Amino acid sequence: MLGKKNIIVVAPDKYKDFARELSHLISKKHGFSSSYWSVEHFEANECNLSGEQYAIFIGNPDENSLTEAYLRVIGNISSKYGACYGYDSSKAIVFGEGKEEQLQLVNQINNSIKGILSLEGSTSNENRSEILVFIDIIDDLLKKTNPVYYYIQKYFLNGQLDELKNQQLKLAILTFLNEEFNDWTSVEN
Repeated sequence: MLGKKNIIVVAPDKYKDFARELSHLISKKHGFSSSYWSVEHFEANECNLSGEQYAIFIGNPDENSLTEAYLRVIGNISSKYGACYGYDSSKAIVFGEGKEEQLQLVNQINNSIKGILSLEGSTSNENRSEILVFIDIIDDLLKKTNPVYYYIQKYFLNGQLDELKNQQLKLAILTFLNEEFNDWTSVEN
């Protein structure tokens, strides 16, 4: 189909699966085509691309040098639970912060809950059951009212910084697609 807007998704090797998935999701949208390029591939071909070529750069500045370069000129970076995304003209970036303090805070909350549940003698089995039911209710409520927070929280509780960053990246991709993609792709260059 003529007139399709092509979007290149650029990611380091560690995020190539995310990039392929994002490229697929974009290609499913009417009027768009997309492909995944490695950082090296993009850098090798950048001189052949116009400044109007749409590109999404995946990975935080430490992981993707192109993100670092565009982060300096993209002023409207949004962050939700460590999921970061933004765009300017034909370029966009998405990444997970994966900050240790985010993980530490949630681990402290998790440890507090475990501490309450494990108090010997001061918390009866009935009280423990009530606490577990309360946690399940909160868990269910989060799923229904704020699935974004729910899924990030699940990975915070996992205690793995890399997993946290990956989940934040997934959140950034989905949030960008749902909240910003249409505005970004209709930008007049």
